[in-house]
Amino acid sequence: MKFNRGSEWRKWDLHIHTPKSIVNNYGEDTDIIWEKFIKDLEDETLYPDGSVIGISDYYFLDGYDKVCDFKNKGRLKNIHLIIPIIELRLNNFSGCDDSLSRVNYHIAFDPSLTSEVINIQFIHAITSKYSLTPRYLDLQLSWNSCITKESLKSLGKSIKQTVPADKLKDYGSDFIEGFNNLNLNLKDLKEVLSRPDFISKTISFVGKCEWANIPWNNNTIADKKHIINSADFVFNAYENIEQSQKDYEILSESNLNNRVLDCSDAHDFSAKKDTKDRLGNCNTWIKGDPCFETLRQALFSYDTRVNISQKSPLGPLDTISYLTLDFPKEAKIENTPLCFAGKKNEIYFNNYLNCIIGGRGVGKSLLLQFICKDNPDKIDESNNILNKIENYKSFINIGNTNYEYYGQGAIEKYYKDENAFRKAINSRLVNFWKTYKYKKTDGMEETIDSCVAKDKKDLESHLETIDKQIENTKKFIQNDIELKKIYIEISKREKILSVIQDSDYKKIQEKTSNLNTRLLFIQQSRIKFQSLIDQINKIILSPIIQIPDIHKDIAFYAEEYNKLLKELKKLKESITIKEMNSETAITTELKETELGLKSYLEKRGVSLENINNSLLAEKELLTYKSRETELKKEQELFKYIDITNISQVIQKIAENYEKDIEQILQITENSIKYTNKSKEVSWLTFKTAILTKNRLYDFFNDFIKQHTGIIRQSDYEALLNRRKTDEDNKSANSLLAFCKTIDLEVANKLKIFLEHSDAHKHLYDLYYLKHKYNLIKYLGIDTLYKNKNLENLSFGQRATAVILMFLIFGTSPIIIDEPEIHLDQKMISEDLVEIIKKVKNNRQIIFATHNANIVINADADLIIALEQDEQSGMTSIKTMTIENLENRKQLLTLEGSKEAFLLREHKYNIITSQVSR
Repeated sequence: MKFNRGSEWRKWDLHIHTPKSIVNNYGEDTDIIWEKFIKDLEDETLYPDGSVIGISDYYFLDGYDKVCDFKNKGRLKNIHLIIPIIELRLNNFSGCDDSLSRVNYHIAFDPSLTSEVINIQFIHAITSKYSLTPRYLDLQLSWNSCITKESLKSLGKSIKQTVPADKLKDYGSDFIEGFNNLNLNLKDLKEVLSRPDFISKTISFVGKCEWANIPWNNNTIADKKHIINSADFVFNAYENIEQSQKDYEILSESNLNNRVLDCSDAHDFSAKKDTKDRLGNCNTWIKGDPCFETLRQALFSYDTRVNISQKSPLGPLDTISYLTLDFPKEAKIENTPLCFAGKKNEIYFNNYLNCIIGGRGVGKSLLLQFICKDNPDKIDESNNILNKIENYKSFINIGNTNYEYYGQGAIEKYYKDENAFRKAINSRLVNFWKTYKYKKTDGMEETIDSCVAKDKKDLESHLETIDKQIENTKKFIQNDIELKKIYIEISKREKILSVIQDSDYKKIQEKTSNLNTRLLFIQQSRIKFQSLIDQINKIILSPIIQIPDIHKDIAFYAEEYNKLLKELKKLKESITIKEMNSETAITTELKETELGLKSYLEKRGVSLENINNSLLAEKELLTYKSRETELKKEQELFKYIDITNISQVIQKIAENYEKDIEQILQITENSIKYTNKSKEVSWLTFKTAILTKNRLYDFFNDFIKQHTGIIRQSDYEALLNRRKTDEDNKSANSLLAFCKTIDLEVANKLKIFLEHSDAHKHLYDLYYLKHKYNLIKYLGIDTLYKNKNLENLSFGQRATAVILMFLIFGTSPIIIDEPEIHLDQKMISEDLVEIIKKVKNNRQIIFATHNANIVINADADLIIALEQDEQSGMTSIKTMTIENLENRKQLLTLEGSKEAFLLREHKYNIITSQVSR
């Protein structure tokens, strides 16, 4: 394989006969036949890269040795493991005297055992324990009991000599008849396999067809059950996959060994399509390394390790493929050296269950946070280590960013907060309904949520109708309020304009105007006179021009200037300014007139400012009247809807919607139970729950606060607590009657509001309908575990239920740091482990954990072991699998690991020394 991704699906054909087999249809044991045989095995369309085969030439290993020889010489590169298998017959018979069939029993040996050891310690050991078929027991003493091809031929020849001549045509060769009539007791076989050389190095298989031929009667029932249940697996060469599934189900229902494997039982080349017993005609895929231990692990985890299908199982499609770290040596977490610095680390995640293990402080949580490098918001800020590493993004590469991440303590809030849990689960259910398809009674497939689509659409449509009517009613009420304001504004402006047109106002206004004109004339004249005097005063201060005798003949201008200056001084001395009593009188009269105007305007309800803005008032009046006309038209269009009628209609739709949801929940239960087949998942159930209290509180919050003024929460809670039933408030009229009997501020405010207008009552009735029948919002879903609501579960059960829900709902990879927190060992081993084993088939899981039961009994497909060097403080990363015995010692250092292995093997009553290896 290109990358080490841990346990991967590989094709396992554990029942192949070679050209050296006692029975085969390949042809003679020649080089040409063998080359054709090997080429078939090398065909990757039959045996993809990584395949495992078992060579089963009955009692003999020479065919196995020859296949191994080809492998050792560089052939069969696609075959990664070849297992030697001995096929023999048990002395359990069925049929009549003329036709007896025996049970085929197969023993697979660890390839680490040489053919010599198997021959000496097994074949030679069972030789003395063989007996012949009952009808030929008289030959027992004369038969050479050493099992060789020659001795079997001799036995067959002796058997055929006892057969009438006319019956010989029904018999096979001497060799075949000798082989067919040699039988072994199961107890003797188990005794030989219990030898030290074979502990943990053998796996047994019983032939399904031969076993099935033993009749169920009082004489055989105990032996028949013992034979199949004592075997590790059940072998068969099936005609098709459906037959293997049927066998699995029948054996499961009968409480018998159901670990079915489909093998080719190849006696012929792949080109022989008319026979099922041909090379490549095998549909068994086993997940694990290509090693013998994988077969043992498949025994412990059959449901997650074995798949009978034509092609390799796809598994989860949405996965995180790899994580690459390449930090420089100087990389630090604040002032502390980064434990992954200075070395390039590449992790190729398995598509199923990945467990990150290691001691405290080696970097398990940090490794998970590295996956979040492009989505650091997924990490709780209090636990975020990434932000403490400078430029961390440039040193990390991740092969997918679509996942769910839960750091340490993140899931704990869902254990404790029922609302958070409900919200998280409901969102998962909705997503599940949109994507999961189920078969209807007519055989057609559709998504789960499609069965609720019509009634949901109808309910949404009617709720939208109510919402629109609510908005229309609110608009009607708002328009009514606005119209009243407009009427006031129009009245103000009409008063202003009526005053302007009044004769008394005109007389006062005319008198005021005349007085202002006269006063203005006096004021302007005085200003000009004073200005002239000021200018004369400036001029007369100028000096007289002195005229010397020498210039008298040219002093014309100077003399005229001096003469004018003298005249101005005389004029100035002659001016006398008299006080203008008329200005005072006009001012006084003007003030009295203005006071009279103010008094007059006050009596008419307007102000001087209004009068001064009369032009604006006239313009605004036109605007207000236009808006008035517009609002009146809108009000005329408003219509009340029939509350009684729509209530009956929407109630019917809501009831159908609730039934749809109940049906969806049942389909959901059936779907997840079918997909995850385990008692833990079967403990998970759902039921609808109407959140009545929340709904009424929402209603009062939404309605009272918006439309009746600010009311304290304690006030409307007091009102709710006074009502006897929901029916007390079912209509505005019933609530109004109810409020009249209650001496509370909130009741009085409600009474005033409802009595204000029919529109207010209509609005209340609409809001009530909206909240009563809005099941899309108020139809909750209760999640039950072991028939108990979350709040009634023990803390450990609650934690298990939460993790279960998070695991089974969703398809993207899920990452959890220490999922075992708050769970006791019994709950982990009995509940959580089984949940994980089922879920991981459909969803990639990445855990950081200290718990050996999660790693071992949940059958981790990839184990990422972190180990810190005490001197340098640097962390090394090593990947391994449970079946990789070379790393078993390191795996056993995990706390509780040995006990977890023992628990795993106790489950199948297979206690070996393998744990200590």
